[in-house]
Amino acid sequence: MGKLGWLQDLTRGVVKLCEKQTEGMSGNPSADSGMPAEKAADPSCASLLRRGFMFLEDGDFERADGMFERVLDSNPEYAQAYLGKLMVHLGVNRPEELAKVKKPFEKNSHFQKILRFGDDALREQLTQYQQMSEQLQQLLRLEALLQQATSDEVVQQAEKMIQSIKFMEDSDELMDQCRAKLASMKAELEIAALRKEFEEKKKNFEQNERYVMRLDYAVRQAKKELGESETNISPLQAQLASVRGLFSGKRRNELETMILQASKDREEKKKKLSRAKADAERAQRELAQDKPDEKELLYQIAGAYLRGGLIVRALWMYQSIENYKDV
Repeated sequence: MGKLGWLQDLTRGVVKLCEKQTEGMSGNPSADSGMPAEKAADPSCASLLRRGFMFLEDGDFERADGMFERVLDSNPEYAQAYLGKLMVHLGVNRPEELAKVKKPFEKNSHFQKILRFGDDALREQLTQYQQMSEQLQQLLRLEALLQQATSDEVVQQAEKMIQSIKFMEDSDELMDQCRAKLASMKAELEIAALRKEFEEKKKNFEQNERYVMRLDYAVRQAKKELGESETNISPLQAQLASVRGLFSGKRRNELETMILQASKDREEKKKKLSRAKADAERAQRELAQDKPDEKELLYQIAGAYLRGGLIVRALWMYQSIENYKDV
């Protein structure tokens, strides 16, 4: 099931509860049915009202509205006519369908007049329908919020929204399901963040690993250059030792200068090698410290599953890192 499939199931579950609680309440309000009825001041109003609700059942909202307007022309305090007007406005065919309306209507002027002019039974029933409708609307707002659930902050907002939803009776199981699924989503978000962080560490590690390889190459080159520098001194020293004769002073001076320069160059090569080794050793230590630990990742993922109530997944993950830490 997709991320929001469970919430759609939850919404359908609440709709079923609505239907269960509205059993016996349906019917034409103008007829002898579960919907409370009232007597019209003019007997002709009852006929007009009946025709209006029949038009509603047929989906002819325009003609239905005309019938209710004629009733109100005769009796402007006739609550059943305002009920019909409310149904026309919301596009429902039967009164019990008000419980499944997915937009607010508690501030609708027709609804307010029903509460004002209706008897206790009618007010109670319409209030119940309105509350059922509001529950569905809250779930839809929750679903819309969870469509954006890509961060822990959004999940926390959803948690607060769940706490504010006042479900009807017999919906404790649905509420528990909602909390459990939200905890599961929170765990999945946490795991996604852990995996993303791990991949970033892995990418940085690979970059640093290439950097260490370049430093190792620099050490080898420095060693090679030092070896060549030492190789250059020995022949010069041999030539200096072989110079003899009365006119050898100038040649000896030249060789001594060359040997001195070669010695300085050798010392520079030694320093260069020393710096290269130090850089390589430091990078190696840092690389070892920054190496991504896949077992640690799995350990943290298992903990997230556990906190999200996904026990089977947590156990499976812990089994894959047996003997790690406190597993």
